[in-house]
Amino acid sequence: MKNQNKLTKQEKASVNYFTKTDTLKFVGGGLLIAGLICLWIGWGYIGYILAFIGTPTGLILFLIGASGRVSDVDMDKYIESKMAGLNIDIDSDKHYQLKLLKQFKEIKTIDGYKYDDSVMIKKTKSGSLRTSEFTRSKIKILKDSLYIVSREISLITDDVSNNTYEISYDSIKTIEIERENKRIIFNKNTFITKPTYLHIVCDEYELRLPIVD
Repeated sequence: MKNQNKLTKQEKASVNYFTKTDTLKFVGGGLLIAGLICLWIGWGYIGYILAFIGTPTGLILFLIGASGRVSDVDMDKYIESKMAGLNIDIDSDKHYQLKLLKQFKEIKTIDGYKYDDSVMIKKTKSGSLRTSEFTRSKIKILKDSLYIVSREISLITDDVSNNTYEISYDSIKTIEIERENKRIIFNKNTFITKPTYLHIVCDEYELRLPIVD
C-alpha cells in the first residue's frame, strides 16, 4: 500500500472506512447525551460540573470519531465509479459476428470481493463482509468460446487491472462454482468468510472469478 502521506483524499477516506471503529463516536455521543441530561435535570452542583465537562468532551470525541468516515453507500458509489466503462462490445466486430448466438445475447455479470490475508476487511451495517479488493467480470457465450472481460480494483489505492479472456470450449478442463471457508484476522478482529468463485481451468491458464453469493 502507498505511504499514508501520498494517499489521495478519497484513498485516505477509504482506508479510514476499513480501519476506524465507531468506539469514539459512541463514547462521545454517550457523554454528550449524559451531559445534556445532567444540564436539563440539574442534580445540583455536581450535575452542572458533569454537564459542563461531559457535554463539550462528548461533542469533541463524537466529531473526532465521525470525521473522515465513509458510509457503505458511499463505498458502493465509489466501486461503481471505478467500474465505469467495463463492458463487452464485440457485436459489431466482423471477427465475432459469426460466433454470436441469438439465444445468448445477454451478457452475464458476476462480481465479488477478494478474501485473503493481504486485504482489509469490514462488516457493513447490513452484516455482510466487504474487503479492500473487488473484481467484476462480464461473460458472453459464443458459439465456440467464452468471452470474458474482468476488472480488479483496489478500494484503498488507485490500482486497477483490466483483463480480457477468450476461452475455447475445447480447452476447458473443468468449470465449477467453488466455495471456501476462510479465517481472516484484520485490525485485531477475526472474520470467518465464505468466498465463492467461478473456477475455470483450461489448457492455457486458470481463472478464479469472485461471485457475491
